[in-house]
Amino acid sequence: MRWPLDRHEKVMLQFSGGKDSLACLYLLEPWWDKLIVAWADSGDEFPETKKQMQEIAGMVPQFVVAKGNQPAEILEFGLPADVLSVWNTPLGRAMGGERIKLQDPLSCCQRNRWEPMMALVRELDVTLVIRGQRNSEGRKGLVRNGAVIAGVEYLLPLEDWSRDQVLDFLKERGVRLPESYKWNDSSLDCQHCTGWLSENPGKLEYIDEFHPELGKEVRSRLHLIKRAVEDHMAPLHRILGE
Repeated sequence: MRWPLDRHEKVMLQFSGGKDSLACLYLLEPWWDKLIVAWADSGDEFPETKKQMQEIAGMVPQFVVAKGNQPAEILEFGLPADVLSVWNTPLGRAMGGERIKLQDPLSCCQRNRWEPMMALVRELDVTLVIRGQRNSEGRKGLVRNGAVIAGVEYLLPLEDWSRDQVLDFLKERGVRLPESYKWNDSSLDCQHCTGWLSENPGKLEYIDEFHPELGKEVRSRLHLIKRAVEDHMAPLHRILGE
């Protein structure tokens, strides 16, 4: 791993609070004096995540927030759904489709996390972005270590690490994972998110335990998605004779 931090004036760690970004943060401790730690606040964050970010902001010299507006996004584009019919999308509804608004989770995250974060990169003239992405992750972004895109270099110091290496490193450094890791193996992200279900198998159980009213609302939204999906699966089942 090469460390290009010393040849960049503006360096940003894109930080979620999950295990990989925590490992990056402590791995980069010798450079904290020049590191901009940036968190994307979607506008629908858990209170415990906000508390964690306040603690991190008190530790590092520079902490900034990229702001999204997920609640307004949901009203305009619909609930994030891993499976959806074209007739529930904005274009499908405009052509006489279904009343229930659905969108894919990637688009929701892009508008409320990724785009605000990249806008902050441009605003602060950052030329080196650091992320906690690992090759061993099942689903990951397209950027790889050493890539240069639109004048911005990307450093992925954990690219070749395994999950166990990350956890061992944090244990050695005495870093405690968020309480939610007893239920789910990633950061919590949006409270009301109804997408990314396979990536967050224990998230709803965690919500039921600590935020029961929120759990009721999330389940209600998931039932809406289920009904919408089932309605449009029926023709497929008929055609296949199932």
